[in-house]
Amino acid sequence: MPEEKDYYQELADKWFQGTITDTERLALEQWYQQQDLTVHIPPSQAVSEAAHAARMLTNIRNRTKVRSLNYWWAAAASVAVLIGVAAFYKYKTTAITAKITDVAPGMNGGMLTLADGSQISLDSLREGTVTTQQGVQVTFKNGQISYQGSGNSVAYNNITTPAGRQFHIVLADGTGVWLNAGSSITFPTAFNGPDRTVKVAGEAYFEVQASAKQPFYVQVNDGYNIQVLGTRFNVHAYKDENYIQTTLLTGAIKVKSQLLKPGQELTESKGQEQLLSDIDTTQAVAWKNGQFSFKGGTRIDEVMRQLARWYNIEIVYEDGVPDVVFAGDMQRDLSLMQVIRGMDDMGVSFTLNGHQLLIRKQTK
Repeated sequence: MPEEKDYYQELADKWFQGTITDTERLALEQWYQQQDLTVHIPPSQAVSEAAHAARMLTNIRNRTKVRSLNYWWAAAASVAVLIGVAAFYKYKTTAITAKITDVAPGMNGGMLTLADGSQISLDSLREGTVTTQQGVQVTFKNGQISYQGSGNSVAYNNITTPAGRQFHIVLADGTGVWLNAGSSITFPTAFNGPDRTVKVAGEAYFEVQASAKQPFYVQVNDGYNIQVLGTRFNVHAYKDENYIQTTLLTGAIKVKSQLLKPGQELTESKGQEQLLSDIDTTQAVAWKNGQFSFKGGTRIDEVMRQLARWYNIEIVYEDGVPDVVFAGDMQRDLSLMQVIRGMDDMGVSFTLNGHQLLIRKQTK
């Protein structure tokens, strides 16, 4: 596909010139690691590999910010990525053919399905009007989709974020919704009825605009209802988890018969409910703020499920799930290899084979 190669060649040129945006850089990294193609570099830019590497090491060190972890691994992670960068810059006069053996972090993107069934990729939208439906204008600006207008009739849209993607939507009433990787939301393009109802699966963070005339409802996984009274909250409801967890930051929500107050978290698992108060709500919304947060000792299988969604990888346990826990915070813009190097003291070993991460217990 010449057009695709031209597009990524343009991104490669921007990368070398230092004018590439964060979104373009992530797109280039993810495309390049999955290809077995040659990317051409202009001879004028095929200069010292050492100079490129030195500049990249500085940039990597500036980006590698880790808290509550062993800080020694940050430098090691930088060197690991630098090795990939050095391979990336290895050239034959005007071309490079090396392949990066790492997995880039996820990025903004997903798929928008309109009322008529047509689909629009959100991975590479340009700012401006995306479409108009029944009098409602859909625009893309500052990395988010916004719906504006009262609409002539009821029409429903759906946004899905696969593994390795997240996205921010502003609904027609001004409510903001952030979708984590592996999630979806179905919603009307305008709220003209007696209430405002949306359906979600996976994980989503809401900042709901208050309205006494139009209560806001969230239907989770076709059967779990949340009534919202103008608030900020997070709902975690992946189908590969055995629980649904709702965390309230501000305002008030009603989950089934439970009325939650700020700082409370309701977890339902196998028909049993547990309500906790005065919790640290930052952990529940860490993903929305660009971080992984594993506090109080998080089981390795839960940690790995989060990594699998964000890096779009498959997790394989060679000897069953190890009985180990992990605690720490790290940024979600790190590469996969940087992240797993921060887990070397968990008593397990990791092997990356393409997009498959093999995990085995360490033997003494």
